[in-house]
Amino acid sequence: RNPAGVHAGSALAVEVNTPGGVKAGPTPVVGVVMEAARGAAVAVATLEESTTVQGAENVLVLKIAFNARIGGLSGGLWVTVSGLTGTQTPDTDSLPIELCTLCQFSRDTYQDLPAIAGNEEGKITGTGRWNQERGELSFWLRGPQPTFSIAAEEGNLIGMIRVVNAGAAQAGADATLTVAGELVAGSGAPAAFAVETDLPILTAGVSM
Repeated sequence: RNPAGVHAGSALAVEVNTPGGVKAGPTPVVGVVMEAARGAAVAVATLEESTTVQGAENVLVLKIAFNARIGGLSGGLWVTVSGLTGTQTPDTDSLPIELCTLCQFSRDTYQDLPAIAGNEEGKITGTGRWNQERGELSFWLRGPQPTFSIAAEEGNLIGMIRVVNAGAAQAGADATLTVAGELVAGSGAPAAFAVETDLPILTAGVSM
């Protein structure tokens, strides 16, 4: 386990002693390990929408970023985005989390959220659980084997969901992202994170 506080890291060396008493080394190992530069946390959470037309299908693009490599736990963790109230999308245990076909940047600059998300612990299904009344999307998240980790340097996690806008204008959503579980072993659950939007979303402010 990494140090509990900030730590500059450790330089390792390898030394070999044979049964015949021959000693080789020590030979320095290239690189530094056990660095602890920061505590694990959510760095970015944003939502964008495709339309404000009342009663129309609305594509919500979710982007999540962490400040460091997270995971490393076979049990994964649960992520919940709440506050997306007022839609006409009914409850479901399998709301698709899709590849971001609306994204206007190269696929090699971000990570596909549906490839590491599921609606049930231990299962990568590319879906999440949706509660209409609470406006809540929940999904299980785990990095790929063998480490089960998610590398921050490989880009933001991005996926999209489809909901149906309200039939009348309403106040914009005030969304929050929470994580149930530890981002890394021993870190404790992170604080709730306010989801950012460039403009108010889910207002259904345009009638047709």
